[in-house]
Amino acid sequence: ITNEYEQIEQNPTNVIEAQTKRLISDTMKDKLDKDMIAAIRPHHSRCAELYGLPKTHKEGEPLRPIVSSIEDPLYRLGWLLEQITSQLLKYVPAHLKDTSDFLNRLRNKYPTGFPAGSIIFSVDVKNLYGNVPITEAIQAVMELIREHIDEVNLFGLTPDDVEVLLAHCLQNNYFRFNETFYKQSSGVAMGSRIAPSLAIVYMGKFE
Repeated sequence: ITNEYEQIEQNPTNVIEAQTKRLISDTMKDKLDKDMIAAIRPHHSRCAELYGLPKTHKEGEPLRPIVSSIEDPLYRLGWLLEQITSQLLKYVPAHLKDTSDFLNRLRNKYPTGFPAGSIIFSVDVKNLYGNVPITEAIQAVMELIREHIDEVNLFGLTPDDVEVLLAHCLQNNYFRFNETFYKQSSGVAMGSRIAPSLAIVYMGKFE
């Protein structure tokens, strides 16, 4: 699995923490409450760690790579961005909240049952998070934010601020496995707070 990532020589945690602190100050000063800024600013960060969960339903039980990003330099900033991007999901027509939402939509669409001869099928994106193109995903998010700017709470930030913060989070996905450090150069990490919302918004745009 680690062959799919870029190996780097040194622990990047301190550098990313310093960059994140500066970016938070530059984008949030005089816009967000001081206590919120303090809560979002990283402190004594640790490097995210890679581990694997076996896919027991598949032959050979391959591992699903998960990045545990708890208290890494982007963890708290990711929380704020997740609060913003999750508001966009209601504007993605194909987004399903849960199984009940899916069944209710089917009942509303076909109140008397499916037409004769119908075949129900589903499709899946292989390694969705790892295949989400970062630039296009950010563009999809920003399009929805600007389209619904009066309905989305940006917590005092401007759309440009959000775009800069998203780019910083998505372009600095570093993690450790054993004693070696890696960078995820494409896609978003499974384990990132903003990965689910970002993937849903991107797939909505793709569809």
